[in-house]
Amino acid sequence: MIFCVHSPLYYGIYKDKKLDSTYTLSEKTSRALLQLYTHTKKEYKIQNIYYANGPGNLSTLKLLHTFLHTWALIEDIGLFAADSFTLMPNAPIYAFGNKYFVKNDEKIEFVALDMTPQCAFLFPQILNPALFDKKPEPFYVLPAI
Repeated sequence: MIFCVHSPLYYGIYKDKKLDSTYTLSEKTSRALLQLYTHTKKEYKIQNIYYANGPGNLSTLKLLHTFLHTWALIEDIGLFAADSFTLMPNAPIYAFGNKYFVKNDEKIEFVALDMTPQCAFLFPQILNPALFDKKPEPFYVLPAI
């Protein structure tokens, strides 16, 4: 499972749907994705990738989406996505500057926050594939300009 809507990039390895190990990469997304790929390619046989497809930082999401779709196509890996709030409920999701996405009553709002919320991503102990879409599309939520 991969959660990367802004730095850092979090990824976890599940075996038989149970969390086996977790990693955090604080580098820029482009470097972190390369490290993720190199590490998992060397250490694991990846069958499926589950990830958060947004909302989040637009540049990060575009890079993540392109990278994961390319990886899945080249290596015939299943790719599944859920929105960021499914994986990190009740937490503000970083967009840019002091702007965040928050979810209130099933509605996603774009708000400015004076203080940077400190919300670390926690992997579920058991992977629930039913939470993920089988035809992942990027979930870009942009404010009106």
